[in-house]
Amino acid sequence: TAREIVADNAERDSIKMKAAEFMTRFLGDRFDGTISGVMPNGFFVELDAYFVEGLVHVNTLEDDYYEIDRAGIALVGQHSGRTFMAGDRVMVAVTKANKQMGEIDFELIEKKPKKKRS
Repeated sequence: TAREIVADNAERDSIKMKAAEFMTRFLGDRFDGTISGVMPNGFFVELDAYFVEGLVHVNTLEDDYYEIDRAGIALVGQHSGRTFMAGDRVMVAVTKANKQMGEIDFELIEKKPKKKRS
């Protein structure tokens, strides 16, 4: 029903606000995580240490110009061909945590190499 949708959205927003408030104490700290989603303006990373998700903005990726691929599943460097897609392992630093907006921003430190299957 409409009331359940409103309640679900309010719960989601309050969780985001609390996560951002929690992460303010970790500004500048580095964390391992997994890319959980990709959009034209960046990719979301879920941290291993905490159930927290934040955004790495595409404009902070200074090594190349990144665009989302035709399938919409990866950011691809125009010159390098380097890709970022869901499931990739990364290390990020917390650069911003806005409680009022419920937003957490990360900066990419490194992309971890894929593990080889044996």
